[in-house]
Amino acid sequence: MSSEEHTETGEAPPATAAQKPTTLALSPIDAAAKGEDDPFDSSQSLFSTRKPRNAAAGVSSGLKSVAKGVGMAAVGLVAAPVIGAKENGTKGFIAGLGAGLVGAVALPVYGVVLGAVQVTRGVLNTPEAVSERGRGKVWDEDTRTWVSYDLNEEAREILAMTEEEWCKQHGINADGSAGGSGEGRRGAVKETELYDALGVESDASSSAIRKAYFKLAKELHPDKNIDDPNAHARFQAVGEAYQVLSNDELRAKYDASGKSALDASSLVDPMQFFAMLFGSEPFEYLVGELRLATMFSAGGEGAANEQFMAYKQKRREILCALTLKGLLAQFCCGDEDEFEAEMHAHGKRLHEAPVGPALVWTCGYIYENKGLQALGGLDAIGSNARQTMHTAAANMRVAGAAINTYRAYRKDVNQAKKEEKEKDDKAKEKTKEKEKTKEKEKAGTESKEGNVKEASKGAESSGAAEGGSSTTEPPSFVGKVVLISGLKGRPELNGRAGMAGSLDEETGRYMVRLADGECVKVRTANLHLAEKEATSESAGASPGAAEHEANKQAEDEGMAGQPSEDTMNLMIEAMWRVSMLDIESTLRHACNKVLSDQSVDKSLRKNRARGLVVMGRVFQTYGSADALKEINFASHMRQAGERFAERVAAQSTAEREAEYGDNYGREPARSY
Repeated sequence: MSSEEHTETGEAPPATAAQKPTTLALSPIDAAAKGEDDPFDSSQSLFSTRKPRNAAAGVSSGLKSVAKGVGMAAVGLVAAPVIGAKENGTKGFIAGLGAGLVGAVALPVYGVVLGAVQVTRGVLNTPEAVSERGRGKVWDEDTRTWVSYDLNEEAREILAMTEEEWCKQHGINADGSAGGSGEGRRGAVKETELYDALGVESDASSSAIRKAYFKLAKELHPDKNIDDPNAHARFQAVGEAYQVLSNDELRAKYDASGKSALDASSLVDPMQFFAMLFGSEPFEYLVGELRLATMFSAGGEGAANEQFMAYKQKRREILCALTLKGLLAQFCCGDEDEFEAEMHAHGKRLHEAPVGPALVWTCGYIYENKGLQALGGLDAIGSNARQTMHTAAANMRVAGAAINTYRAYRKDVNQAKKEEKEKDDKAKEKTKEKEKTKEKEKAGTESKEGNVKEASKGAESSGAAEGGSSTTEPPSFVGKVVLISGLKGRPELNGRAGMAGSLDEETGRYMVRLADGECVKVRTANLHLAEKEATSESAGASPGAAEHEANKQAEDEGMAGQPSEDTMNLMIEAMWRVSMLDIESTLRHACNKVLSDQSVDKSLRKNRARGLVVMGRVFQTYGSADALKEINFASHMRQAGERFAERVAAQSTAEREAEYGDNYGREPARSY
């Protein structure tokens, strides 16, 4: 098989001794080792000083330097005095103002000078650019030089090792994290079902849990296990386990009390959860593993190693380029009609995915424009202009989503503060009311005791004088909790509480049962209602009112600090917008590799470009540019939840039918 045949079937041809060594672009890792800029982070320095490719690149770099100088000067002029005032008061304000004025003059001048230098460098490099392009070379963004690029050679270099082997060779953890796996939790847990679902120990760190979930979710995804009827159930179990164990509060509840302490209704659809974090699964063969997913699997952005992230992105672009080359092979072989029909089949399937219309249109737009730019002519000029406007609009959408998310977050914070203040005010008001009630009850009790004593004395004297009994009826304590006071014969009973029973009318004494079971007879004058009984009686509270209020308060406290549904939707939208930029950048780099591949001749590269245009235009018929602007994430999540509820209901019915067989659903026999 020839090198060209290998190329168009997506295989990398074997290297031979007769092959002329091809100059390859330095990998991001090698570039970093040589102290050069990381190609995946073009904003490492404040001003652009990298070698411009030609005059156009020099002008672009110069304008950026001027804009940065003016912008930094404006920010410094405002921020420096404010920071100085906070640190040193009036003196700090004056010093900051002086520094801001100096920067306001120096930074724009520096930006203009540096911009002029970049423009000059670009003009001087233009003849070289024209010459090298004529020889078929391409500009390498990593090394800032013209090279002969070979896709198959780069694929052999980067894909020769697995990710685990590469990490081991470069002294990086196998999960791509910068440090150790982190200290896990210690101590016994009530049950380990959720830990077992992820295949981790109960003391596993957050990073280990994230990595385990990411790996299992991809392996068990129902789209990859169509013939396995249990795939959805296992995928759901893994998703629910992660949602609990990745949340510190829920994990603590689970460790202490098991699954019974969790509210299953609060767990979202794992299918939706996975798609939200990693993008739509059906597109992965075209766009690769999203950067968000890579950071997630490595334990979060802070834990991800920059060198590992650069390697992963390079590997991702090569895999996407090889896939794209394989798809275009049919067109390059002359089967144009069959190729177009195949692309319609791809587009139709991708359209059905979550947010599919927006994603499939974006892929098609990038493919068409990269193909037109490679073919040259007036179409290339128009394509470049459209691409610039599209990228600017995409960046504006990202900025808008970020601003809206921040505003919603601040609104939630302010609302939480307002509710907290209202709660505190109500608590203070209740405290005051209770204190007033206690004072009134105390005064009423003392007055009542005095009246009872006077009445008792009067009754006794009247009875002694007339030989009769008292006609004043004492207050009724029957069935109530009372406190004993004023006893002289048994002072140890003073202050003790008991339940008042029947009244002995002859002696005027109540039978009081104490907490220890002892029963004593106490005169009415030595009894008064207990505080708790009096409070309930005066407030008219039901026996379960206090418990209900406590439960409500606990529920309110649990919801405190949680973002609202609107804020969550905006956060998801912002993450999705950022992922769209990531997808577009990756697709552009993959297209560049396919269209600049020097392992095939120029005519074949032209055919690839024409095939890209056809592929892009077909994909765009299954979506629209408006789909990028009109995605209703609240509605999308709600529909996903409804679909999930239907699946759960259908699954439950199927399980019951399997358990009861033909008897399921029949009317049970009744006895009369």
